[in-house]
Formats: sequence, C-alpha cells, structure tokens
Amino acid sequence: MELVYLWVENYKNIHEQGFNFSPRFNCHYDGKTLTINENNEDEYIKNIFTKNINISVIVGKNGSGKSRVLECLDLIYLKKTTFNYMLVYKKDDSDALCYISNIERFRDIILKYPFQNIKTHIYSSDRTFTFRNSISLEEKDILQYLLNSTFKNNFKLTTFMYFPNKLSVEPINLNDKFNKILEYDYSDYIYDDTIGDDENRRVMYGEEDIHGNLREVTDSYHQLLIILFLYEQEAVEGLNDKSTLLNRLNESDIKYPSESDFNTIFKIEIKNKIDELTPKQKEIYLSYYDFFEFNFIDSENRSYNNLSHGEKTLFGQFLSYYHLVNEQNLHIFLLDEPELSLHPKWQKQYIYELYNLSKNLAKKIHFIITSHSPFLLSDLPKSNIIFLDTYKKDEDDNQKEGNCKVVNGLIEKEQTFGANIHTLLSDSFFMEGGLMGEFAKQKINEIIKNLKDENYNPIEQEKEQISLIIESIGEKFLSSKMMEMYYRKFKDDALKKSRKKSLKSEIKRMQKELKQL
Repeated sequence: MELVYLWVENYKNIHEQGFNFSPRFNCHYDGKTLTINENNEDEYIKNIFTKNINISVIVGKNGSGKSRVLECLDLIYLKKTTFNYMLVYKKDDSDALCYISNIERFRDIILKYPFQNIKTHIYSSDRTFTFRNSISLEEKDILQYLLNSTFKNNFKLTTFMYFPNKLSVEPINLNDKFNKILEYDYSDYIYDDTIGDDENRRVMYGEEDIHGNLREVTDSYHQLLIILFLYEQEAVEGLNDKSTLLNRLNESDIKYPSESDFNTIFKIEIKNKIDELTPKQKEIYLSYYDFFEFNFIDSENRSYNNLSHGEKTLFGQFLSYYHLVNEQNLHIFLLDEPELSLHPKWQKQYIYELYNLSKNLAKKIHFIITSHSPFLLSDLPKSNIIFLDTYKKDEDDNQKEGNCKVVNGLIEKEQTFGANIHTLLSDSFFMEGGLMGEFAKQKINEIIKNLKDENYNPIEQEKEQISLIIESIGEKFLSSKMMEMYYRKFKDDALKKSRKKSLKSEIKRMQKELKQL
C-alpha cells in the first residue's frame, strides 16, 4: 500500500498545492491535467525498507501546513471533504495506479478505482487535533489492545520489550477509594427543576443526615455499588440501604458486577498468562478498570511499569500499530509528530523500531509522519521527505503570504540519509538565523558590539565577566576570534594566561604518554 500523490485545491492554508509521497513518481496537477512521471533510478533508492513498507516524512517550520496535509487525507478517507482534491495511490506491487477525486472530469476514473479495503489510522500528540485519533496511549486502551489481540510468543514489539504475554492485576484498596469519593460532598446540593437553569437555587442538605450514613457503610461490595452510582448520579438519599441501592441501579443504565463476580475477581491478585484469562475476567478488567492496578510483563520478565516515559510512549504506539494492522491487509498510518515527547535517544531509534516492527507484520503499510526531529530525517533518503515552507509576500501572484509551499527536495536540499544533525537542522528545517540559542546569540552579539565600540570602557569586574562568557562559548573558532578582539581592546595579559593554560595541558598530556611507554 502506497500513497503516491495528493493535490488539494483549497483547505486552510493549502491552496492549489500538490504533495508527492512516493520516491518513485513525480506527479503534477495544474487544475486541468494530471501528469505522472517516473523519477530516474539514480534519484531514489528502490525499496530501501521492504516491498511492503513505505515511510514518508513531512517537515517544515510551524504553520507551513504539515498537520493540514494529514487532515486532508483523513477527511478524504472519511468522505467528509469540503474541498476539491485528487489522490493517487498504489494498492499492490503492480504498476497499476488508482485514483480518487471529487473533481467532475475525473469521475469515470474514480468509479473504476474506488478507495476501498484500505484502513487509515491517525495519531496526534496535539490534544486540540479535532479528527479521529484511533491510536491511543492511554493505559486502559493498551490493556484493551492486549486482551483483544492475537499474538505470537516472543514477538519483538520493540528492541526493549516483547509483546507482553502476562498480566499482573492487583485490586485497589476499595475503602480508600470509597472515602476519596465521599470527600466530594454529593449530599450538599439538590437541583430544583421547578425554576429555570439561570436562576436555579441549590438547597443545602445536612451532612449528618445523609453523608454520615454513607460513611457507615463498611461492606466492600456495597461500597463498590455506591461508587458506581455516584459516578453517574448526585442524589444520595437512601444509598446506605443495599436493597434500595440495587433497585436504583437496576432502574438506571449503570453497569455493575454481581456479588459473585466481585468476590471471585475483585479481591484476588493474579499474575496470569494473557491467553489463559477467562472471558469474564477480561470483561471485568475492562469494565471496571479504575478498580485495579495493572502491569504488563513479557516473556523475558520485563515490566511495562519499569519503562521510562519515552519507552512507554513508544510501547503504546507500537502496540497500537500491531493491534490495528491485524484487522486487514492495507493500511495508511497518519502520524502527527509521534516523536514529540521522546528523548533524543528514542527519536534517533524511532525509524529503526518502526522498520523492525513493520517488516514482521507482513502487511502493506505506508507511514506518513510529520516531524520536527532531525533524527528521523537522518534515517530517510530525501526522496522520502516532503519539505514544506510558506510563501512570502509577492512571491507568487496566485498564493497568499503564509500559504503552504512545497520545496523541491531533490533539487534544493542536501542529502539527508545518514547526515549529521547540524546539517539537517540548518538545511531541512528552514532554520533562519543559525542554530544557536537566541539568548546566547543576543549575548554574544552584544559583547561583539561593545568590543568594537571605541568609547566602551567597562570596569574591571565587567571585563572579567566578558572574559568568562567568551571562554564559555562552545564554538571554539568563534570563542578564539572574540578573545582576540578582547585582547586588542583591553591590552591585558589574557593572551599570556591562555597560552600558559594550553601549555600546561599539553605538558600533562605528554607526561601521561611518557608513563605509558
């Protein structure tokens, strides 16, 4: 499965813009004619991953339209587009291309090649992202994936953890949870529906009459029923009577376990193989997740709870990928900055982990990833990267300032595969003004300006401060040039001190070498 090309007429800051996702093809649509050309074989690396996997990364500065591209693809899949589009894709290993569009002149082609039997999944670390997010990192969803997925023993989900095959379950202290629930005084308020919402009055109940009665409940099952009822309802009168409470629960839509299930499941700590859990256990654990503490353990006895935050993020994502691709054969994953909360170590590892998982799934998958991480780009040829910028004022008569602009990476960008991070940051991420931190940059510029000023005459304490700052600069060429300016400006013996320091360091090094001879 591979997306080849997307053209969007007008969506947010995307205006009459095309995006090439396949390293093999170069497509262009001008509003009338769609042209598709194959790139020369020396312009891209064929099957750098495997035949069934393609990975495309979209990069660009903030506001360039990276997330908007994913939104467009998702809306097309959901058939909720409010814009004209053209989408080209390949379903299999053949050279046949498929097309979908809502542009009238292509309607005959679209009917011939419907967009079907392809599953699209979207993930975003941005909580304001308004579209479907079928990939979740919540531990409750991880539990659901584990209980509902079929898996092979010792399946290597990541380099640091196999697919968990055991589940550790410990019931919480129900009495503690019951008391915490009652810390919110449900007995304080009653809604008077005889008056309007704007003027609704609240009537205080006495805590002694109602709340105090609830605190007298010590039976664990009765406490559980009260908690479940208070999750949904605010009226608390009579809940200290179990039979009355059960009648209310039966009249409501609130789900609750039988007392038999409570006594056999809620009070027992287990460490069982996941495939040996009973259907009833699975149902209870998922339905009443908040009443248990879970841990997921693999065949090497590695524990989910012992993972770092970054490892848990990776584990949750990759478990989701594994679970979702089992549903059918063709998949598109739209991942909006999936590496955002990861330590650089795991950003550096991300594509490698993704590749290792995907090659074992035997599915046709295309990952389309937006990213700000140079570590991801270092694992991809530039033919797999879409570079986005924004149009500047008067740059194109057909485009507004700030509209999404695709940069021809094959022509205008340096090679990315195996490139060093500094090159990638400066070239691929449109970093204007260099890679230095802005505070340091301003401080250094201020010192240079002062050193050039003939009238600048600081006191001795300020001179020492300037000298310390210059010596602290990590870029040694810049530091040495600024120190030369400092010497010329103040004509002190700093140069002698610096040379003396260097000679001492060299003498120590030579003495160490002599001892080793």
